[in-house]
Amino acid sequence: MFVEWLTFLATHSRGENWKLPDEQFPWIVKRVMDSGFKSPMGYFAVGSLHLLPLWLYGVETSLLTKTLSVPKGVQSTALYVLIIGRVLCGIVELFYIKEYALHLLQNER
Repeated sequence: MFVEWLTFLATHSRGENWKLPDEQFPWIVKRVMDSGFKSPMGYFAVGSLHLLPLWLYGVETSLLTKTLSVPKGVQSTALYVLIIGRVLCGIVELFYIKEYALHLLQNER
């Protein structure tokens, strides 16, 4: 939760065009941020950010198994895919936090 709030601060300090990546951004950040997250990698990252906690809850409480009859193999596969998406989202979040910290340090001088 702390990382999400730091990312919110870091991105919104860039102004109203915070969704537009700069040319010097790493390619992975550019792909996620393409068209304001409206790209395959953007949907994957943001979707995983939101769905992973729900999926973990479903696995932990056996909701997926008992109530929805989702096979264990499907649960595991979906869990791995969502974790990969969350890691992708985390990479972008950490990049924005790093850029914001560097910006603050440069303004100190």
